[in-house]
Order: sequence, then structure tokens, then C-alpha cells
Amino acid sequence: MLNAQTILSLAVTLAACHQASAASWTAPRATNTNNITFAHGGPGLDGFIYDSSAKIAPYNYCNMPHINPSTYHVPDLKEYELEYVEVTHRHHKRTPYASNMFPVEDQQWQCQTNSDTKFRVSMDGAHDNFLARTYWETKQSPLNPLHRANYHGSCQFPQITKGGFDDSFAHGRDLFAVYGSKLGFLPRMYSPEQIAFHVTSNVITSQVAGALTRAMFPFSTDIPLLVQPSGIDSLQPSYSCPAADSARNNILQQEGWKKHLELSSVLAQRLDAISGVDPKDGGWHQNWDHYFDSFSSRMCHQVPLPCDAKDPKNCVTKSDVEEVLRWGQWEYSYLHRDGGKDTLEYSRLKMGVFLTELVGHLQKPDVKYRHNFGHDGSMSLIMSALQIEEMVWPGMGAEVVVELWKKRDGKKAVRVMWGGKVMTSSSLGKLDMVPLETFVKYITDLTGEGASDVVKMCGY
Repeated sequence: MLNAQTILSLAVTLAACHQASAASWTAPRATNTNNITFAHGGPGLDGFIYDSSAKIAPYNYCNMPHINPSTYHVPDLKEYELEYVEVTHRHHKRTPYASNMFPVEDQQWQCQTNSDTKFRVSMDGAHDNFLARTYWETKQSPLNPLHRANYHGSCQFPQITKGGFDDSFAHGRDLFAVYGSKLGFLPRMYSPEQIAFHVTSNVITSQVAGALTRAMFPFSTDIPLLVQPSGIDSLQPSYSCPAADSARNNILQQEGWKKHLELSSVLAQRLDAISGVDPKDGGWHQNWDHYFDSFSSRMCHQVPLPCDAKDPKNCVTKSDVEEVLRWGQWEYSYLHRDGGKDTLEYSRLKMGVFLTELVGHLQKPDVKYRHNFGHDGSMSLIMSALQIEEMVWPGMGAEVVVELWKKRDGKKAVRVMWGGKVMTSSSLGKLDMVPLETFVKYITDLTGEGASDVVKMCGY
């Protein structure tokens, strides 16, 4: 007799057989990023920046390019009128996740000056006068038997750092300089009838929102941050979807993916010996995510590269780190674009609800400006679904902006910006004043009407 789980799995499989996406996968452009030979041997980082927020570059992992008044191209305002803007971006600089830290850390992360992480939360505004402006300050008790001997510093992991707050503020200032000062589209004061800010349940997105909204609307003190229930949050999708899991597993079984793990195995052995990471720990060795986050977080905050706790002269080298960073970029491109049609299948099922919401906002805006604070996982799925021509790991503050413009003849067009410039899609070409109907059809072909493909194929 079949149990309930087996029946559900069969139903999902049958749905997958009969519910293929009407949109087709188109290969990305060949670059050093998705070149496995370059990822393995380099040399260098192909101009990518990882060690400073201040450096201007097409790719700066520490502080990605975004909409700003000096580079923003204003369309002919006699021909076009801006009707709606939706910004989605990754949070800014942070400490690494605890799961990405070494068993024994040789450096400290200090966040004492980071009292900007304040909490003064009221559900209805009725008790604001009774709420103190509190903030977190991390401290370990020596009396706690679970005290982490390998922990050094005063930060949470993750936590937006002082540099991350500075970058968030600058990001907000630039956005208002364009959509407020230059275009006159945004009001001087925050208005809930015109503007909406969305965060995820991860506190770091709210930390970034606090700085960015202060920069955009310095005279507005109480700004709500909208958040969906974590189990069904479209901005940070964690809902169960066996069909999406199957698509991702297909990618991981491809020869290209297996080859990259084989080519990078010697590097993994060297880094394990220095870091103390267990070579059998699958979390550290199924991909390069953990080492990438550990090293890039250090570099963005000028924290020295790690050394062996037992042999301080045996340290991770610049060459080691550069190879890790190249592999990380290669993996993101492979998982989200180069792995073939399964990459599009995965992104349409995992981000399909968000994309359906986006289409609804474009067709019938309920506000004029919507701002989503997400994660690299959010950004990569959007980029994958839009089939960006050159896929990269979306760094800190990485931004996709969707603008809706109305032409003099009444027709509407969509412009999609990536890193402050028009995005190029392998499928749709330059996303510069694409007819609204064309953009909506592309998304609907991916997700089904009202995200019906997600509902059917994920077993809901």
C-alpha cells in the first residue's frame, strides 16, 4: 500500500511531466567567470574587487554598483513618464555566518561601536513613548559551560557591520538622489500610500533597512518594514518543492559539476589542514560557499587571512584565496545559468511566487515605489529566472531595479537595471523599454498564471 508521502511524490512527478515551462533556457555568454580552466588556474581575479567598499568597479563584492545619479540614464521625459519602481537588493556588508567560521578562529570580530543595531519595536504605535532605544551587545559568560573557546570578538554571526551600515546609508542616499531629486518621482517625506519596504525574517535585512530608509527619508522617524511569514516568504523562499529539489540535484550530478570538485580537491585539502575543518564535513566540501564567505568577509573588512592555530607560520595565501573566489564565481554561474535547463527550472519554481507578485505590481501598482531587502539567494534566483547574460555571485548590496514607464501613446514599457545599468538577458536581449506585455508573458510562461506551476509542481 502506498503511503501519503509516496502518493505526494508521485503526484509531483506527474505534474512535472505535464507542466513544463513555456519559456526555454538560453545559454549565457562565455566569460572567465564560467570558464573552468580560469577558475582552476587563473591567474588573478579578472578585475573583480573583494577588499574595499570604496573602489569603483563593474564588480565589487564588498559593495556592488547600484543606481546612482552620476551614471543613471534618464529617458526622454517628453516621451516617457515613470509610473512604478521596484528595487530588490542583497543586504550590505556583514560578519560571516557562524556555519562558515573555522573550528578555531585566529582573529577577532569587534562590533562594540555598532550600536546602530537598535530595537524600538511597536506593533501599533500606541506604546512608542514607553520603549527604550535598546541595542545588542554580544557577550559570553565564563560561567556558561557551553562557552565557545574558539570565539573571539563582540559580534553576532551574521551581523551588519559598521562598514555595512555606511554602505547601506550611501545606497539609500543615491536612490533618493535619482528617484527623488533628479526625477521628482519620490516625495520628500515617507508615505505608506506611495512607498513600501519589505524585509525577510533574517534580522540583517532589517538592520540594512534602518540605515537605508534614514538616508532616503531623514525626516521620517517611523517606517514600517513589511515581512511575510517565514514559511511562505516569497523574498527568501524556503517553501518545500520536491520538483525544484530534483532540478537542483540534476545539476549536481552533471559531469561539469563533478569535474570542478575534482579539480579543486587539492586546494580543499590544503585549506582543511590550515583551518581545522573536518575533511569529512559535507557542508564545507559539497561546494565552495563556506570558504568563500569566510574569506570574502575577512577581505571586505581588512581582517587578516587565517593561519594554522598550531603553526602560525602556515597561513592561507593570496593565491589560495583567489582560487577559492574564482571557484565560488564559477559555481554560482553553473548552478544558476550554465547547468542548462534545470537552472531555469529551479529558479522558476523557487522564485516563481516573487515573480508573480512582481507582475501583479507592474500590472496594477498599489504603491509607486517598492523596496525589497533580500539575500544572495534571492538575487541569484531573480537573475537566473531573467536569464542574465553573465551570471556572477551577487555581492553585498547587489541590486536589480524594475522600472515601469508609460509612453505618450499610453503603452507601457519595462526597464530592468542590474548594477545601475540596463540588464542584458540571453533570452530577451537588452531589457530596455521592453513592452509590458512582452515582459509579463515571459514571466507568466515561467511561473504559470498566478504562479500556478509552482502550486502544481511543488505539491500544494
